[in-house]
Amino acid sequence: MLKSAPDLSLITIGSPRPGGRGLRERLKNVEHLRFVYGDDVVPKTPPYLNGYVHTHPEIHLEDEDDKRFDGVEDHNAVYYYKAIEKLLK
Repeated sequence: MLKSAPDLSLITIGSPRPGGRGLRERLKNVEHLRFVYGDDVVPKTPPYLNGYVHTHPEIHLEDEDDKRFDGVEDHNAVYYYKAIEKLLK
């Protein structure tokens, strides 16, 4: 845990890669639920080749209405909300 925030928990939906490996190391003991819906393109940015990484593994939310090339549409927070609601039932 971070010394300045020992009770910190993090939940993200469709977030981009936030930083480099140093950030991932600093956050390794922080509880983090990282949700990705369908083919959302935002979690694939900025490029991994530029050194950007996610801090924790993703929890993939299934896109029940999967269409070809719907990665931008899948970033809609309403889809995330409905999929997480279904997951919790």
